[in-house]
Amino acid sequence: MERALLIAKTCLCILTGCLLSPAALAEDEGDDVLIVGVQEDDRPFAYKEANELKGFNVDIIRAICTQMKVSCGIRPMSRWDLKRELKSGGVDFVVDGWTRIDDPDAGFYYSHPYYRSRDVFVTADEKMQRISPASIAGKTVGVLGETAAAQAINEHCAPKGAIVSEFMNNQELFDAVAEGHVDVGYVEGYVAYTYLKSPEGYSLHPAGLLPGLSYEFSERCIAVRADRPQLLSRINKAVDEAKLSGRYQQISLTYFAFMNY
Repeated sequence: MERALLIAKTCLCILTGCLLSPAALAEDEGDDVLIVGVQEDDRPFAYKEANELKGFNVDIIRAICTQMKVSCGIRPMSRWDLKRELKSGGVDFVVDGWTRIDDPDAGFYYSHPYYRSRDVFVTADEKMQRISPASIAGKTVGVLGETAAAQAINEHCAPKGAIVSEFMNNQELFDAVAEGHVDVGYVEGYVAYTYLKSPEGYSLHPAGLLPGLSYEFSERCIAVRADRPQLLSRINKAVDEAKLSGRYQQISLTYFAFMNY
């Protein structure tokens, strides 16, 4: 009976010109295997411990895929490789806390915010006051390249006389701040908070926020391939259901001392 019904539906689609591609059919049936990108070595979001991949983003991916009833392969890589792989189709979606304004011309789909966070300044100079566009002149600012944070620094601080230095990952950025190669680093808030609490980050200090940014800068989203609009809807639904079930809250409290959405 079910087979006959499926054949009838397929024939109807052929007659009306609405036959879905194999990929679309697989997506509708929920039996596809998805490849998901995360940033490598990015505590507390994605990192390896005893050769096991852990982190807030890693657990969020697993919760989403469980909710969607699909198998997912998680691929850690650099921030720059994440964008290139998503554009080329090497990964289906990326869970890396991107904002909708990270790369507005890339053509990615962005989910509803799955957490919120503000970027912060960190410095090794105990005497440095809170950084602002007015006090940034002559200072070297380190920031991750190809991010909304880099866009903000280039738009708000570079015209005020800041010298911008872009890095490929957070560890390189923290090292540059600690060793005095840059005066301050501009880092995602939860990453900075985690690092400053660690033994490696004992020499660094918070130096304030960058004022005047739109609310979109704090809304962190999941990025989905431009050719998979139905996947975006499924991800949004899965995140909402994870919150309603309490699973999201369990994951959040595993890595943070507060709820972050």
